[in-house]
Amino acid sequence: MEYRPQIGVDILRKEAWDKVTGTAKYNADIVTSNILYTKILTSPYAHAIIKKIDISKAEKATGVQAVITGDYYPTLSGSVIEDKPPIARDKVRYFGEPVAVVVANSIEDALSAIQLIKVDYEPLPVVNSIQEAIEPNAPLVHENLVQYVLPIKNISPEFNSNIMDNVRIRKGDINKGWEESDVIIESSFTLPQSDHLAMETRNTMA
Repeated sequence: MEYRPQIGVDILRKEAWDKVTGTAKYNADIVTSNILYTKILTSPYAHAIIKKIDISKAEKATGVQAVITGDYYPTLSGSVIEDKPPIARDKVRYFGEPVAVVVANSIEDALSAIQLIKVDYEPLPVVNSIQEAIEPNAPLVHENLVQYVLPIKNISPEFNSNIMDNVRIRKGDINKGWEESDVIIESSFTLPQSDHLAMETRNTMA
């Protein structure tokens, strides 16, 4: 059967009715007995060395099954450059980065145990903008940038910098454009980070 694109034709999504009537079931709607809960301890610093993590009291707390730190799974991930640990090891590189995870019998147990984890940080200088990040003597967020695995091979991290890659875009004659412009406005513009908002946030049930 020949496939013909249905341009300009309304196609009813099969799950639409369940979603708009509230009958669609998500992971959060499934109540299961005998499951474990986790809570994440995050960094209060945007850039700091992790000198020590003391999880001894948390491990002994009521209902706690495990306390996981970055040493438990020392790997890196990333779709363009593999530079991100699931849980920070040795150093945190952004505010709110996970430094430990508590696995417990209940949310309450996990929350209580999180308070018992003690982390000794050594704060480092931060970069708060792209301009600051590319300055010659900027603090290095990733000291070993050029040593990371590159799933995409056509990028070139720069040694001893915060620059992961350079993309040169050349189109048209910019000087001629300035000459023929009636008005020239120069300024700097930034946009906040954004992401799509799914009706069910990213989660996993296992």
